[in-house]
Amino acid sequence: MWLDYFRPRLTASGELERLIKQDGVSGVSFDVDLFVDLVSSRSDYSDQLAGLLATLPDARAIVDELIAVDVRRVCQTLQPLHERSAGEEGWVAVDAPGYVGLELPAVVAWWEWLTEAVGAANVMLKLPASAEGLLAAERIIASGGSVYLAHVFSTQQVEGVLGAFLRGLELLRAAGGRLSDVRVAAGVNLVRIDVAVDELLRRGSVDRPGERDVLEPLIGRAAIAVARRAWGTVQEVTTSTRWRELAGGGAQVLRLAWEGLRTGDPARREVEYLEELVGPDTIAVASRSVLAAFRRQGKVAARLAGGDDEALEVLADLSEAAIDLDQLAHQLQSARIQRATERMEALFNRIEAWRETGRQPAWEKVTYRLGPLTGPVEANLALLDGAFVRRLWDADPSLWASDPEQQSAVRNRLGWLYLHQTMQEEALPVLGHRGPGERSAVPVVMLGMGGSSLGAETCRLAYEVSDFTLLDTTVPRAVAAVAARVQIDKTAFIVASKSGTTVETLALADYFFARADAELEEPGARFLAITDPGTPLHEKGRKLGYARVWLNPADVGGRYSVLSYFGLVPMVLMGIDLDALLDSAEEMAVACADCVPVADNPGLWLGALIGEAARAGRDKLTLLFPDEIRAFGAWLEQLIAESTGKEGTGIVPVDGEPPGSPDVYGDDRLFVSLGVETALEPSVLMWKLKSPPA
Repeated sequence: MWLDYFRPRLTASGELERLIKQDGVSGVSFDVDLFVDLVSSRSDYSDQLAGLLATLPDARAIVDELIAVDVRRVCQTLQPLHERSAGEEGWVAVDAPGYVGLELPAVVAWWEWLTEAVGAANVMLKLPASAEGLLAAERIIASGGSVYLAHVFSTQQVEGVLGAFLRGLELLRAAGGRLSDVRVAAGVNLVRIDVAVDELLRRGSVDRPGERDVLEPLIGRAAIAVARRAWGTVQEVTTSTRWRELAGGGAQVLRLAWEGLRTGDPARREVEYLEELVGPDTIAVASRSVLAAFRRQGKVAARLAGGDDEALEVLADLSEAAIDLDQLAHQLQSARIQRATERMEALFNRIEAWRETGRQPAWEKVTYRLGPLTGPVEANLALLDGAFVRRLWDADPSLWASDPEQQSAVRNRLGWLYLHQTMQEEALPVLGHRGPGERSAVPVVMLGMGGSSLGAETCRLAYEVSDFTLLDTTVPRAVAAVAARVQIDKTAFIVASKSGTTVETLALADYFFARADAELEEPGARFLAITDPGTPLHEKGRKLGYARVWLNPADVGGRYSVLSYFGLVPMVLMGIDLDALLDSAEEMAVACADCVPVADNPGLWLGALIGEAARAGRDKLTLLFPDEIRAFGAWLEQLIAESTGKEGTGIVPVDGEPPGSPDVYGDDRLFVSLGVETALEPSVLMWKLKSPPA
């Protein structure tokens, strides 16, 4: 088990050591994407940056130094494990940053610099398994270095990795090098395979209804089939004469690493990938959330071997369904490489802007003057130590309830904690590709009530989208006004209901579908639905031929669903940049992580303040927002009102009230304002909690 996460505070807080002991973590994948987020928008590196901006010549030198310091720290933490296992475990796989490129001389030069700067034997270079990446990997292996080849999506790409692996070892043997020092892994991204293939299968079942019975049973089966066939391919190589000669000289077998282990498909077990692919000579590269989920519900058994026949059958069926896995793999690989390059370029631009303006990045710690509330808030924060935050991110229901039945209900409502990650893998590859009925070029009418639609309405108002209508009422005059305005054959209708039984929503859907049925040959083509799996709306959408039924994760409540399909589908139709949105959500999740000191955790601090204010009688949470984001209040109002108010205790949010002078208020108020500022880059919004002077 390797950890797909690293930040400086993970080692400083002792959290990495805890994960090594508790979850058997035996390696770390150093993710440049997370590194970019941390340098760009968090205080993890602010002290180092202050000195480096003044002493180093350019952005590249600064980034190189930050990476070297981080890698050195995590290598030191894993060094004892590396030594105890005789080099088998305790590795740190480090992404070659996008600015290095994939040209052979540049990659080799950066690898030589990294190994010298880190000075540790347990570091390996992570490269994409593209043609250029394989060539560089072969050269590094031939020099005695260890390599992690990432972004593998097909059996053909695994074969390419194996070829580079064997050639590199043979060159190393010819040069008299030590084969036993080299370790090579190949990372297969499971969720990206399934998301891409499943989308093609779903589109095919809509475009070719006669083949639906053949296509739909293949949904969700591609990734595990590719993984099992990849493992079988590796095993076949290890029986060859060519390999036996290398193994006799001390060569270690190539290990397959399973990446993208969290599936957001509500029809599947959360840890299905990890459970199904347990086997020898493999690595599970798991996020913190997957580790926590596997700790709760994982079942360990060696299931990887023995499934090769089924895997071959699935791959053959996919080929017959006109799914070209090799072509798809190339597209996915190229997309990942491009994203990494673009994000690193953006970081370089920020660093150079800091240098040119002479302004160092300033991420302010929470500062406050709360009068009589100061003592209670600080006492509350002292109680909410790292264990509390860790239990929250581990989705521990005992934070909310002690009764087992209530805990079960709570656990089934905590999927929102990881939507920012799940939707990056599940939704972005699909929603980024707009198909028929999913184009913002046509007007959209969303039919929904409450939490299922308030997030979309907030975005409609904040972004001033004119061709998007939310119909969340059954008042006849309001319905008639919308019906009179839209053209059925030129409008996309989104029917949104978590339960699939919301009477008002279904009545509106029936009304507009009847109008479409009277005018169009294929009325269902104008309709999309968002619901939980197995609901009446799910079945209704299938029966009536809706263009798409989006199945939302079932463990997400309506008011917490803005980063699920309930929010993202309407947002993409409004033209909102989902990538940037989910990246910003990831930034806030990182800011509120359990390795962040409690006093610096903005979510924890705000929660402690609101809670202690309510205990002191200030239970009217009054929201003051600028005009640009005034609509945010309606969504937040429901979130707070419905999430508290349990067992006789609650907080009353007050939204949209015109602010008055201090003398018109009683002592039952707590005011919170949310400000919007433009940073150095116009595209970046920095949201800051404002505290009043007294």
